[in-house]
Amino acid sequence: MEQERWLTLSEVIHQTNFNESETRRLVKTFGDYLSGRNFGDIVKYPPATPEVIVLIAKLYRQGWSTDDIREALATAKQEENRCVQDDINQEVGNLVRLQSLSYQLMQATFDMVRDLCAEMAVLTLRLQEAEAEIKHLQEENQGCRAPMGHHKSPLKEII
Repeated sequence: MEQERWLTLSEVIHQTNFNESETRRLVKTFGDYLSGRNFGDIVKYPPATPEVIVLIAKLYRQGWSTDDIREALATAKQEENRCVQDDINQEVGNLVRLQSLSYQLMQATFDMVRDLCAEMAVLTLRLQEAEAEIKHLQEENQGCRAPMGHHKSPLKEII
């Protein structure tokens, strides 16, 4: 998505097709409402600025006073700020919901790991018990072989 390019004052003047002094006067008078930003040493204006300047000039031609125009621009800016604030509030709400979901998933994962560790401890204990039983049976088996080996000799004599 290509972002719109901000305009220098010269570009704004060129796009309004007004004379330079008239455009500069309007920008100076209503600069607070044009959302200009400093880019290094140059002030640039949003792409819609020429349209706003043309609208302001039209309002003057219709007999509006500077104060009336400022009030209208202030109201429009407040509405724009409200819309932006609503968007921000919605985005923050989304982020909070996602954070809550992430926490729930993390907690579920933690619970699963804890349960697996407990099961591993039980299995390790059973394995140790089985190994001890195997060792005991092997020792018993060794003990049984020795006496049987002793009894085999006499049996061979009988046969």
